[in-house]
Amino acid sequence: MPKSRYGAVLLTLCLVHPEAAVGQIQPIITDRPDFTESPFVVPVGSLQLETGITRETADGVTSLSGLEALLRWSPAARIEFRFQPPGYIGGGSAQGYTDIGLGAKVELGTIRAWSLGAIASVGVPTGSVETSAGTVEPQLILAAGRQFHGVWSLGTQASVARIGEADAVRVGSTLVAGRALTERVAAFIEVAVDRESGADTWSVLH
Repeated sequence: MPKSRYGAVLLTLCLVHPEAAVGQIQPIITDRPDFTESPFVVPVGSLQLETGITRETADGVTSLSGLEALLRWSPAARIEFRFQPPGYIGGGSAQGYTDIGLGAKVELGTIRAWSLGAIASVGVPTGSVETSAGTVEPQLILAAGRQFHGVWSLGTQASVARIGEADAVRVGSTLVAGRALTERVAAFIEVAVDRESGADTWSVLH
């Protein structure tokens, strides 16, 4: 089913533990709004909240979803725990609250200037009947990224997930290039491709 993503709004809030903030100010690295996850965890002792709103059109039907929240917390170096509270989908044929998500990210180190990370997560069927997956959905993501000349960045990921009650498997890959425009503003362009067993390939230029 073809989809067109018209726009997204990103809000990021970072709450840093006082002990972690003393003597250092680190740039915020987010996993939103692009599809590609970063290989980095948040600073130790900090909470980072990322939210968004997405408007999509599929087969002439428009829907609005939000707040697509992700809460990230790091208890120790190289690891973070992730929580996705339920959001709400409205305006389309299926309306209601989405499932919650639980997960963890681990930094795997660096190979030839590429930083590597892994994310294991699971969707828990807690949402409304029309919008819930109806079953537990595990997912594994391997992400990689690197910087070029201080202002350019390149990221990629590969993912595999179990989707829905029919035990379908979805595999995906992404490639994103980003550039810092100012100290507070950056831009990116991204290609994402997904393939679900028994369904057509889904791709988007973001």
